[in-house]
Amino acid sequence: MADLDRRMRDLDDIRTRDVWADALDGVENPSGRRIPEPPRGRRVVTIVVALAVAAASVIFLADRLSTTSGRPADQPTPTGSTQPVSAPVDRLAVTCGPGGAEASESSVELASDGAHLGLGGGGPRTLVAFRGPSGHGPALETGGDANSAVIALEPGTWQAACVDVPEGETFSFRDVPDTAFTASFEVIDPAHLWPAVEDASQCGEPMPDPVPTAGVEGPLAGPLTGRLLVDVTNGSSSASAAISVNADGSDPQTIATGDQNLSLGSWSPDGSQVAAVIYDSDGDPNVTNASTEDSEIYVMNADGSGRARLTDNSAADDSVDWSPDGTTLAFRSNRDRGLFLYAMNVDGSGAHRLVDLGGGENEYEGSPSWSPDGSKIAFVGSTGTPDPSMCVDDLELYVANADGTGVVRLTDDEWYESDPVWSPDATQLAFIASRQSDYAWDLFVVNADGTDMRRLTAYPGYDSAPVWSPDGTMIAFTSDRGRGVSRGEDQAGDLYVMNADGSGVQPMFPTGELYRGAASAWIADWRA
Repeated sequence: MADLDRRMRDLDDIRTRDVWADALDGVENPSGRRIPEPPRGRRVVTIVVALAVAAASVIFLADRLSTTSGRPADQPTPTGSTQPVSAPVDRLAVTCGPGGAEASESSVELASDGAHLGLGGGGPRTLVAFRGPSGHGPALETGGDANSAVIALEPGTWQAACVDVPEGETFSFRDVPDTAFTASFEVIDPAHLWPAVEDASQCGEPMPDPVPTAGVEGPLAGPLTGRLLVDVTNGSSSASAAISVNADGSDPQTIATGDQNLSLGSWSPDGSQVAAVIYDSDGDPNVTNASTEDSEIYVMNADGSGRARLTDNSAADDSVDWSPDGTTLAFRSNRDRGLFLYAMNVDGSGAHRLVDLGGGENEYEGSPSWSPDGSKIAFVGSTGTPDPSMCVDDLELYVANADGTGVVRLTDDEWYESDPVWSPDATQLAFIASRQSDYAWDLFVVNADGTDMRRLTAYPGYDSAPVWSPDGTMIAFTSDRGRGVSRGEDQAGDLYVMNADGSGVQPMFPTGELYRGAASAWIADWRA
């Protein structure tokens, strides 16, 4: 269930030409622990600066141009500086050389379609990473050659760094030190084209405004009953603990301690067992990226005893959800290079690819969620390829039959979707979505056929990991609203609950009481 893939916050990983599927794999919370797929709470989530890449890719043009540094070869630009010019220019080149990134000009004028940049130098896996007034921007390949890009860059000061991404690894802004940003330039907007340029760069339909009841104070629809599966982190290590607890916070029971790197998936239909993921990382507690992590799927008794390992390979198998008839587990894996959805029997046999969006190795699939009757499965996916308008397919919401046939795309908008979860009556899906190049996540609901999308939260920080109450009247989620907005890479939160119309938002119970002063928590499943 909850799987922001060890929270999509998968969004913080940036794709390159050969590692798109890996790059959408997940993000990390303040403790360093990867959280499942953008942002079911541990999911988004994950992903996150893949968000920025898709925004830039919307108008990325591979039209090959020659670029020059704009100065004699015997006069290199000092680190952190740019060559001054007398007036703004309509094109600027960023070149990767021995000393890092160099900008050919001190400023570039914003055009109606964005900032026109040239990218060059470096090797076949060199990226130029940008950061600007509002934080991280796109990270684009040079390919070792000269390319051009038209990017919607916000007016203000921008910096650029050249980063070589080793084969088989993914890019993350957190791995780029400040000293690597050796080029600096201004984006100026004398014609006042911003934010129209930003709006034009978005692909897909705009998201709806918040519903009138979003954030309205009031009582909850009923008492908090039933039992939760919750993952927690203690804020001081990459380890996570898993517990079960009543929905009112009483009777917490430890399923796995914080040193076991276990992440919960969902209950079995009768509640006697749970499906979970254990992260091995070859004994290295600092390895938290699924492209290098060896994670395996287990089933065990509800108290954590009787563990049975179902997968055994060098791939990352995670984001597991148990079918309502008790016979099948859906999960995500990179065993075939890309990050795809698979299904297998509950004894680990019969593993097979579940859906295919036709994107090949560029394709991404994640956040599987079975419908209550087991006839459908919801997920998020991307083909990773541009359409005729040069809009790259971002993470959208899909539904398929239980056997993977009859795939239907429910959303086509300018945001990234993650963490879909069915309402108990199977009429709606709750999910989270974020703007491209933005760390803010909000909660939405949509009818199971893709109609009548409603935005339930309009909080500028981190709302994620939605889970319906067993009676369908309330939605629990993780949020940082009690801590202050964390629109950055270090996002964590406490457990909140609201009515299904977005009203009555309130804390469920203190996260710190769950497990040894835990710093953050995500609900994986909620059963009666």
